[in-house]
Amino acid sequence: MRRLMIIALAALCGCAQSPKYVEGTSLTLGAYIPWGGNLYGIELLSYVNGAVVKVPSNTCFQIRREHSATNSWMWGMLDTIDHTDTKIDLK
Repeated sequence: MRRLMIIALAALCGCAQSPKYVEGTSLTLGAYIPWGGNLYGIELLSYVNGAVVKVPSNTCFQIRREHSATNSWMWGMLDTIDHTDTKIDLK
């Protein structure tokens, strides 16, 4: 029982939001409850593959992202070139 409480508290602490940029698709499973103007909950599973920006509420930020992809399949013998340039300004 004690271990279960420690795991639950560690999962709840993971819900605190700080500025975060993740590049990849994001899948998050959990339960969140709005209460008293805040969002409380527990995050059980998180999967990322794409671009995700998480900032605390009421935070001003600006994102500049440039992405280019080039594909050449059979006659170029399967060349793929990706380029991403991301700049984030938190104020």
